[in-house]
Amino acid sequence: MELIVEPDTALVDQKVSIRMTGLEPGEQVTLRAAMTEMPGAVYEAESFATFIAGVNGEVHLDQQAPVAGTYSGVDPMGLFWSMKVSHVRYSMTRKLDQLTFVPAASGIMLSAESAKGRVAKANLQREYVSSKVLVQDVKEHGLVGKYFYLPDQPPAQGVLVLGGGEGGLASSMNYAALFASYGFPSLALAYFRFEHLQEHLQEIPLEYFYQAIEWLRHRQEVRPDRNAVFGRSKGAELSLILGTVFPEIGCVIASSPSSTACIGHIEPGADHSYRRYSSWSYQGKALPYVEWTNEQCEEALNCFKTYKRIDHIHKAAFEQCDRLEEVTIPVEKIAGPILIITSTDDHWWPAELHGERIAARLKAKGFSHKFEHLHYEDTGHLVRYPYIPTTQLSMNGGTPFNNYIASLESWNRIKQFLMEISDE
Repeated sequence: MELIVEPDTALVDQKVSIRMTGLEPGEQVTLRAAMTEMPGAVYEAESFATFIAGVNGEVHLDQQAPVAGTYSGVDPMGLFWSMKVSHVRYSMTRKLDQLTFVPAASGIMLSAESAKGRVAKANLQREYVSSKVLVQDVKEHGLVGKYFYLPDQPPAQGVLVLGGGEGGLASSMNYAALFASYGFPSLALAYFRFEHLQEHLQEIPLEYFYQAIEWLRHRQEVRPDRNAVFGRSKGAELSLILGTVFPEIGCVIASSPSSTACIGHIEPGADHSYRRYSSWSYQGKALPYVEWTNEQCEEALNCFKTYKRIDHIHKAAFEQCDRLEEVTIPVEKIAGPILIITSTDDHWWPAELHGERIAARLKAKGFSHKFEHLHYEDTGHLVRYPYIPTTQLSMNGGTPFNNYIASLESWNRIKQFLMEISDE
């Protein structure tokens, strides 16, 4: 029996072919996959699928459905997205020089065992960055980030990559690495909870991000007139806000966005009261935002402790807001194309509602640039790049399969969207 994987090294968002040969017709064989790490994290996850060999004594994952396993139906990459995650520990370092992009790949260990006890094994590398991409730590003008680029490439559209409410760089640097692998020089930017930056998401100056935009524009690999901002979750809200303030931004891609500025840091005060802060500031003034009551603050903190969804709190605060126009992001001011990605079962905030508001506002205001809205039913908050586990539903929502399909379709569209903008 032989287990064959082609290619055995590929970018994490690329398909591989898996097949088994040398079996007896009708022989049952179980294929298992396991991973133990990804860039910036210990990440233990496993999956399995059981197949019946065909008349030629072979099993092809792109042609056959398993009779049992962590996924169903014909899917050549089913073993990857359906992995059950048993342990995750992200890097806790807050120092740029200690947060190295290592490993730059996830090792996947495959093993096959037939009903007759025969065993075959194979290993493959799922790379998060092309071997041609260079990585540079950025720690100047107050900025903290990692810059990924292909050396000696013609000037291309740059991408400023913003993570979400987790802070730091662990998530944004993976996106930036992949963007750069496809020819888009990208700066993953930390904006709190890292290095000298402030600890909390509290009135962070938009001027900080302007410095990053200017830094990126002046790189020789970047076209100064072609800057995109990509953000997820809280970073999506931020991306839209930045696009309305700084005309140097020529494209915004917002995954799981908000249509309003939302609350930032909250902390307990005296007598069961809470101090509440805007996430952002500009020209020395806090941006207006959808406020929470003391009761909503307390409920949210309890939800965080018990890993329960909080989208209903955001929705209730939105519905009670008496200055909705003031806190709404004026997305019609963005000086270029917009792509947003939303879903119906987002457990962090009501992304479906926000997506509809963004689309309606752009239509009502006669937005003249390209606008695209990708929306997914029964899908949760973690719509990312494809072929990574989508089974962590607590606090995120959706189903593993729907999260996978949304990640696959939206990621391919994001890359195509950037290419289209670059060609204009």
